[in-house]
Amino acid sequence: MKLPATGSGEWHSLFSSKKGLASTFNILQDKYFWQDGVDKEKTGWFCFQEAVKAHQTIAMNYLKPTFEKMGIDLHNY
Repeated sequence: MKLPATGSGEWHSLFSSKKGLASTFNILQDKYFWQDGVDKEKTGWFCFQEAVKAHQTIAMNYLKPTFEKMGIDLHNY
C-alpha cells in the first residue's frame, strides 16, 4: 500500500485511529492517536518533534566531515 506524502494526515488517521483500517487487522489496539478536531501541527508535541528533526539535520551536517575522516557513514546507523 502506497502512503500519501507525510503531512497530509490521511495515512495517520487511517492507521492511528480506533476506527482506522489497521485496527481491523490488528489484535493490539493503538493506545495513542490524534483526537478528532485537533490540529496536530499546532500541538506542543508536534512542534517539539519538528525541532528535534531540524536539530538532527544541522548536527548531522556539522558532524559529517569528522565522521567521514573516521570512515563512518552516519547514514548507515
